[in-house]
Amino acid sequence: MPHERRPYVRKAPGDRFGALVLIENLGKINGNGYWLARCDCGNHLRIQPGQLAKVRSCGKGVHHPRYSEAPSYQRVHTRLAEERGKASDAGPCVTCGRPAQEWSYDGTDPDHLHHEKGYPYSTDPSRYVPRCISCHRKRDRRDNIRPACGTCNSSTGGRTRSK
Repeated sequence: MPHERRPYVRKAPGDRFGALVLIENLGKINGNGYWLARCDCGNHLRIQPGQLAKVRSCGKGVHHPRYSEAPSYQRVHTRLAEERGKASDAGPCVTCGRPAQEWSYDGTDPDHLHHEKGYPYSTDPSRYVPRCISCHRKRDRRDNIRPACGTCNSSTGGRTRSK
């Protein structure tokens, strides 16, 4: 069965695609057509017309208006890697000095959230430090066995471990 092409939709300045508003047709660059678009958050980007069906925002920054109000623990860590790069490139583990392998929450955000397993985490990338896997796990276990979160008194963060 042959693949059907979608009909071409003419684009014009002011057209909206998700959080993106087309500003100007930049013409062809290296043989590909591009538009200059402005995201609702204020960022500008150059985008090919064919990408407008998939790309709905600039996708930059944890304070982007298209991010959910309470992103998951995994999503925060994915965003952190996108924004700050690999923890191993940020320096040694802040706890023991060995090579860092992961970003670890430093516990200083007064508005932190809790993972379903009780681990506190933050949506603020500046609240993460590089740690080796061993120190990261020890930190998570230590934070997870508190009777209640000292900052928010959340019982979800205060699970105790059975012996």
